[in-house]
Amino acid sequence: MINWVKLQIIKNGTAGYVIWDGRLITWGNLILPILNNVHKVTISSHKTQILHNNGTVTVVSDFPAPWKPQKIDSNHLITDIETLYGSAVYLLDNKYLFYESSNKWVELSMNVNKIIGADNGIVLWTSRNNLVYLGDSEIPLVIAKGVKYVNETTDYIFYTLEESVYIIQKDNPTYPHQLLDLEGFLIITEQLALSDGGLVAVWNTNGHVYDYIDFPRRIIYIYSHYDSHFAIDETGDIWVWGSNINDRLGLNDASILFIETPIINKRISRHG
Repeated sequence: MINWVKLQIIKNGTAGYVIWDGRLITWGNLILPILNNVHKVTISSHKTQILHNNGTVTVVSDFPAPWKPQKIDSNHLITDIETLYGSAVYLLDNKYLFYESSNKWVELSMNVNKIIGADNGIVLWTSRNNLVYLGDSEIPLVIAKGVKYVNETTDYIFYTLEESVYIIQKDNPTYPHQLLDLEGFLIITEQLALSDGGLVAVWNTNGHVYDYIDFPRRIIYIYSHYDSHFAIDETGDIWVWGSNINDRLGLNDASILFIETPIINKRISRHG
């Protein structure tokens, strides 16, 4: 639906970040200056890796000498980055995987736009809109074809096929389960679903919709980390509610532990 914003809770729920048109804002247990030209942030092996839109990575270590350039191969651009077994996996030129822990290269038989770390391998979203699982055997296994949209949370991957919505667990990514009540929704997170028209629904563990949340403006993106929730409206305001343990909602106020109804967090909003 939108590609100019990314929002994620990381570091076991103790930190978060949002990227507005390449501009990085962090909160919680992730203290970084506001940076530009950022595509993604990932955590692995006591270091934060920042992927830039120009295909380079900046490494922020938890130890001395915190800022270091990461150079995989000057002949390749890093197009995505993920964490597997506590170490980084790089997607280069949408065609190769580089495993940091083993210093191993894998040439893919397909072009890939996005990689998602699972418990025992990598899920690939290909340029042909297929979802493919690549485990330790390195034999590609097609999960679904013609995927319209993919969204991930800490434990799950959600994807849509035409009007149908499916969920797969990261610890068992080869067995998708259809969520029948969420047919017609596009972006799915834990407990929330967003339609193409901006309708936000609440669903339970059985996949049944039992409530809707009203917002004064159209919602264009949602994100959840367990019971901490974010919704971005068409003006760029971020609405937050739910658990604020470890400042997950980015309020910068440790005394607030829970927000019952959505409020605007201007501190992390687009024009905040």
